[in-house]
Amino acid sequence: MTLSKRRLPGDDSDEEDDAGFGEEEDEDDDEIPESVSFSSGREAALHQMKTALQQIGQNKQKLKEKRRQMDEQFKLQKVFEVKFQKNSPKNI
Repeated sequence: MTLSKRRLPGDDSDEEDDAGFGEEEDEDDDEIPESVSFSSGREAALHQMKTALQQIGQNKQKLKEKRRQMDEQFKLQKVFEVKFQKNSPKNI
């Protein structure tokens, strides 16, 4: 389906702009879609799913490691705070 461009009186634009309008779309619509066998499509889908699951697993591992590091840092801070409180004078 081609659409025609409405022209206004006094519009001096070139008619070359309309030439071939829609032809490119018609050619693409007429092409036969690429045929993909069931097994190759299934393999591609499985590969995408595996990749996605691996990415999710990696993200979980990174979050776990980050939590471990933060926990270790908090434990060290707690130890230093306790030591500092023991060594500081009580009545200042």
